Parts: sequence; structure tokens; C-alpha cells
Amino acid sequence: MLKYCHIALRAPRLSTSCGVVTVTAAILLSVLLSLSLSLALSLSNVSALSKLSSCSVCCSSPRCSVSRGRGSCFLLCFPLLRAGTLFMFAYCPLFALLGYLTGSEDYYTHVCCTFITALNLTRCALDLQDGEEVSTVYNGVYSTELFSQRAVGVIEKHKSKKPLFLYVALQAVHDPLQVPERYTAPYSFIKDPDRRLYAGMVSAMDEAVGNITLALQQEGLWDNTVLVFSTGINWPLRGRKWSLWEGGVRGVGFVSSPLLKQPGTVSHELIHISDWLPTLVALAGGSINGTKPLDGFNMWDTISKGSASPRLELLHNIDPLYVDVAPCPGREPQFPLSQVVNRDSWANSGFNVSIHAAIRSSNWKLLTGYPGCDVWFPRPGHNSSEPGHSEREPLKLVMLFDIEKDPEERVEVSAQFPEVVLHFLKRLHYFQKSALPVNFPDDDPRCDPGSRGAWGPWA
Repeated sequence: MLKYCHIALRAPRLSTSCGVVTVTAAILLSVLLSLSLSLALSLSNVSALSKLSSCSVCCSSPRCSVSRGRGSCFLLCFPLLRAGTLFMFAYCPLFALLGYLTGSEDYYTHVCCTFITALNLTRCALDLQDGEEVSTVYNGVYSTELFSQRAVGVIEKHKSKKPLFLYVALQAVHDPLQVPERYTAPYSFIKDPDRRLYAGMVSAMDEAVGNITLALQQEGLWDNTVLVFSTGINWPLRGRKWSLWEGGVRGVGFVSSPLLKQPGTVSHELIHISDWLPTLVALAGGSINGTKPLDGFNMWDTISKGSASPRLELLHNIDPLYVDVAPCPGREPQFPLSQVVNRDSWANSGFNVSIHAAIRSSNWKLLTGYPGCDVWFPRPGHNSSEPGHSEREPLKLVMLFDIEKDPEERVEVSAQFPEVVLHFLKRLHYFQKSALPVNFPDDDPRCDPGSRGAWGPWA
């Protein structure tokens, strides 16, 4: 039995509870997150892992010790890791990290500048961890190459009979736009300098994924590997990051593996990031019966065989404290919503329709409150991606879209389907009743790296 939990002090925030997994197969899970995501699961027959009765036992076990004698217990507490880290474990597990903790670091110096609200100042400091220590030796090394080279090294040193978890989260292709010149050289025909840099960053990322894949093949792991690559926000969908529009919540990707029963197919089934945990645990021969109830479903038959998704509903969010953090082109910040839909019309639902929320089921998607920036962003070289872009209709407190027919969310149909709206509002009320109060504390001034010269834990 293998206990999975997360206590690593320098790891990003998670929202997954601990649980027990029976592992009788080796696991290799490689993830590229940020605007890129890649997962690899390598399965080989090995004996069951030692029985660990609790996270505390695991983390106090001598076999789990890392540098400074500190215990780390990290196994498949997934998803919702932030990008920019590399995690590896084997058996107990052994926890190792190479990566950053904040965001938007310089790709070469690995310095991050962040505004600390509590101190009313911007602090620039090194943000690169190697194991338990701040790393100062990689100044000048492009992070996409740094992380992929470390991943390849882990694969080359790995004994194929043992389980391995490898999480690779590339900075690419997040800002700042930085890349070695050799990657932009093939794109001299792109006139926009930002687009040319972006294209080069994509090529560097593509090369990194290729090198990791090649290492899996050369080490004899590929035949038992599942590789998943997924992206984040995508054009031409409406909205952006931080919004509940499809452009902010929908991702595309691919799965590659000799284990797929129907390769070369396209799936439009409903899958959520929380589904990866039960999917990968089941694929590895494990069980989630010992965990608290999970939101995710085992999607392997959907991915591998083309079966219908067991997920019938997807709650995107309910956030009564939502604030759009960046200006929206053509919109005033937190502009008043149209009162075409009267709140009293949906009083029987029990849900406050002024709250930022969204829910999806089948072909339908409902949004309430202000979903975030509602722009259809134009493609490069164009002023707009839609006719009448500057004359968008005012948003409503309640909006319904047929996502299958209208993936760009251009035709709002709540008035035509009031029974669908009422059903969704009742579902939102049901979820909100069991939700914990939102806790979004102010910045802690003690987080200031100050004389330390590097971002890290301070509590």
C-alpha cells in the first residue's frame, strides 16, 4: 500500500486530500504545465510497496528522508499544482524539486519581481529551488532547457523495474517572452517581434518534449508509457485567463501511448482536471476506495476506447469574492450588469445570481454574475475576431449557452430555455450549501525575501 499526501514546505498550494493507493506497477508521470501540460505513466510489474498506514508515518519514515533529514511524503496529490516545478519520487517516495515557486521569472536569471501589497513595494529576488536549497548555479541557463535536461537525467538514471513519478512543469510559454536566438531564426518571416519570440518559445518547448520522449524510448520505458499533453487558454474562444468563458476554462491536448485501444481518434467528451487522479491511479492498478469522496472520475475507457464520459456535470466555479485583476479591452472594470434578467425571476432557485459562477452539463453551460473579461480576442494582425466587436450587447446576470452548437459563446439563450436555467441554478445552490467559506487572506509582509535574496517559505 502506498500513502499519498503532500507536506512539502516549498511546493505550491494543492487542493487534493490524502488517500491510499495500492501500487503493483511502476509509475512514471511526466507533466508539463503552465501553458503546456504533459503526463507520462510508465507501468511495469513490480512488487507492492511497503504498507504505510498514514501520512505521518510515511513522512517520519527514514526511507522518506531527504536533505537535512526532513521527511517528504508526496504521491499523486494531483492536480492543481502550479507550473514551474519538477517532482520525482520512487517507492517511499524520495522527493526532489527543481523549479520556481512564484511566476513570470526571468528565463535566464530566474529572478522574479513581485509587488507585495502589504509593504507597498516591488521586490525582485531569485526564485529557483534545487531540492531543499535555493540554487544560484544556473544563472544564464534557459529554463526550458534546464528543466528538460534534468528530466532526461532522471529518466536515464531510473531503474525501469521501480516506480517513478516525474513532474515537469516548463515555464514555456508564459511571459516574459524570452528564448535563445537560434529558436527564432526559422521565424524571420514573422514581422511582429513578440509573435516571433513566442514562436521560438514554442519550438524550444517542442524540442524539450521531444527530448523527454526520446529518453523514455531509449531507456526502454516508452512501450509502457502514457503521455498526455495539454494546453491552457485558446483562441478563438471567448474570454481569457481568470474568466469563466470557454477561453478561460477549456483546454485542448492529446494522449499518446502504445496502451491506447483506439489511437488516432478525436474525443469531445467532458473531462475535468480532477479526473486525472482516479484515472491514473486505476491505470496503475491502484484503488481510491480508502480516500474521502473524490470529485474526479476514471476516464481511461473514455480516452483509450472512446467510451462515453462518466462525467455528466462540471462545476467551473462559485466565487462570491471574484475581482477581475486586469483591464478588459472595451469594458469598464466590474461594469454594471444588465438587469434584463430580474433577480426575482430566479428566487426559487435559492442561488444569488449576482455571484461569479458557472456550471456545465451535456451541451449546456450557465454563467451567473460577472464571468470575467468577455472579449473575443483578435488573431494576430487583425483588429477584431468578430463583426461589431465594439458593439457587444450588455451582459446579463444569468446567461445560458449551447456549447456544442456555439463554442464561442456568441448566442445567449436563457430566455428560450428557462427550465434549463432553473435546473442549473438549483445545482449551483446545492454545491454552494456544502462549500466552505472563501478564505483569501491579505499578503503576509513576512513573505518579503529582503536580505534572504530569494523567494521561499517564511512561516
